[in-house]
Parts: sequence; structure tokens; C-alpha cells
Amino acid sequence: MIKPAENVIMLVLNSGELIPFEPEKLQSSITRSFIASGIRDSYLAEDIALAVEFALVNSPNPDKIFAISELNATVVRILEASGYPETAQHHKRHNACVEISSANDPAIVEKLLQRHLALYGHALADITARVVDAAARLGITLASPTLYVELGRYFQTANLVPEETPPLKIPRHNRKAPWLVELDTLSNTLSDQTRELIEKNIIGINGISSLFPSLRLEIRFLKLAAYLQFEPVITEMMLLPYFKELADGLNDCARHSFELAGDNTMPVFLNIPDMSLFAVKYLDAEWPESRKDCREMLSHLIRHLDFNVFRTRLN
Repeated sequence: MIKPAENVIMLVLNSGELIPFEPEKLQSSITRSFIASGIRDSYLAEDIALAVEFALVNSPNPDKIFAISELNATVVRILEASGYPETAQHHKRHNACVEISSANDPAIVEKLLQRHLALYGHALADITARVVDAAARLGITLASPTLYVELGRYFQTANLVPEETPPLKIPRHNRKAPWLVELDTLSNTLSDQTRELIEKNIIGINGISSLFPSLRLEIRFLKLAAYLQFEPVITEMMLLPYFKELADGLNDCARHSFELAGDNTMPVFLNIPDMSLFAVKYLDAEWPESRKDCREMLSHLIRHLDFNVFRTRLN
């Protein structure tokens, strides 16, 4: 189902400011690192941004609030594990966080944990003491704030997460076989009706990469309106009868994608790249004021889907 909120992940900047996580900005940053290291496979940056978002959403952290340094450290680990050390080094250099010497200064650790983990009172004092003790036992005197935040998060969630909870997986990339399912292979399995929707650019699909196996679907409402020969202005009720046909095409894409990949649990991302233009032209609505209404309209379409949508993006 469509998430009720567009940004469920929050980031804490080094200044302490709380901002929503925007995967598009992360993707742009990773793309710059890839280009700087001589790699121009644009889908890789999107894969990693989606992998990070998926990992953060499924993190045991109940508040879904993360330090910006944690985010960048996760990107670096994924890049290194995926076989792109040069890209990882570039991203690390351009998103560096100053190291601090705080193992012997509980006041600095306490301030850090309060800012990044929203801890207060007895819980803050208790976890600060544990982090300071752990750093001392490990002989740490100089490290990035990420290490102290990670130690604090460990002690914060150690008693909240069941022992059987599996750790989050860092994706690994097979550079010799980058595609788990190639687009041509997937397209050849689809029905004639679905291929027609794709040829008319009403539905868009991508291959499934081996870096972050996920299904990415697109709906272009401007193309749908042209296909249906609608003239502005239309109402939501005029669109609803066509949602079943649209959903049948999306279900066809998902069904064959899952079968070819051998995985029916992969996350599905649904993107509507022209929703703002459609709302203004065909619904005579203001944007972004009408975003909530458009998401409600999409919920009628999603009710016809045979799979869960991890995230929808309206542009």
C-alpha cells in the first residue's frame, strides 16, 4: 500500500538539525562519485540509493532517525563490498566527518548521543557510560562520531531486538553478470496487452540488477490521458475505470519479474514521474498542494495490485 507519509526516514545533520531523507539527493551524490572514478553505469547509483533506503526503513531502530555520518558510512561499506573501492574513497572524501577524540570525555559522548539518538535523562547517562567504557576497553582514542553513535545505538537497541532478527544485508555486485534479469528477457515474457502499454510509454519497467534485486515500475499519467483521448479538465472518477487495466499490466510485470528472479519478496518501487504535470494540466490542481489528493487517487489503483509496494514516488 502507499505509505501515509512520503518521508519516514529522518537524518540528523552534524549541526543537530533534523531533515527528511531524500533518496534522490543521495543518488546524485553517489552518481558524482561514480563519474569521478570513471564509472558511468548510472543504474548503479540508483541501486545503491534504493538499497540504503531499504536498509534504513527495515532497520531495528524504531524511530527511523539516523546521523548523516551513519548514512555516508553505509554507502561507503556498500561501495566497498560491491567492488568499487575507488568510488567509495571518493564518496568518503567528499562526505567526510571530522574525527573526534572523545573516549575519555563523557561530556562530548553524551552530547553526541543526545543529538543523534535523541536520548535523555537516565537512558542517556546509562548508554553514555557504556559507550565510554566500551571505547576504553577497545583502546579507542580517536574515531569518527559514527563509531560512537553506532556503539550507542547498539546499547540502545540490544534489549529491543529479538535475537533471531537477521542482520541487514549489504548487497554485493557481480560485475561480470550485473543483471539478475535483463530487460529484453523480461519483456519477452509479458502479455501483448502489457507490451502495448509499455510501447505507448504508459508503463515503464527496468531490468533487475544483481546489486540490489528490486522491481522498479513507472506509470506516466500524461501518456495515459493521451491514450484515452482525454481533454482537460477531467475528474478522478473518469480515471478509475481504467485502473484495473493498468493494474493488470503492472501485475503482469511483477509476476514475471518475480519468476525470472526466483524471488517474490524483492521490494517494488513505483514511480510516477509526471504526476505534477498531470495534476496541473488535467485535474486543474495546484502542485504540490494536490500531492495528498493524488496519492489518495493512486490508492484506488494499488488496491488492484497483487504485490506490496515498498515506496511510491510522485514527481
